Amino acid sequence: YTFPSEGMDLEFTYSKSALAALHMQKNKGCFLLSTNQDYTFPSEGGMFLPGAGAAVAHVEAACEMKAVNVGKPESFMFNALKTMNPGIDLKRAIMVGDRLNTDMRFGNQGGASTLLVLTGVTSEERLKEPIENEKERPSFVIKSVADLFK
Repeated sequence: YTFPSEGMDLEFTYSKSALAALHMQKNKGCFLLSTNQDYTFPSEGGMFLPGAGAAVAHVEAACEMKAVNVGKPESFMFNALKTMNPGIDLKRAIMVGDRLNTDMRFGNQGGASTLLVLTGVTSEERLKEPIENEKERPSFVIKSVADLFK
């Protein structure tokens, strides 16, 4: 059995976490899958809300087990894409995202170019700081996706 943690459940509740914990305890051999472990989600005015990763952490604590992440930045999705499309040239692909540690890492690890959009989590100020992990370095940076259409 698997209990997939949804990409972003905006109606996550204690009851859902409790149900997952009970399911995992009743069904030995189950494992917990997550598709998104971003702890925060951008909101208005540069503020952040709890993201899917916060819900995953809640369920992990309740189940006393670590989720297997099949989402960014893990290679599962790129491997599936390559398997389903054997001739695909990922050097011609670009990963667009707003996070260095998941989006940029995912694209770089998968062999694609990366485009960081500064309308989400990562700020222009953050880019002035050193990026210690080369896998998190974007190939390109734009302020907004709208800039692509100018």
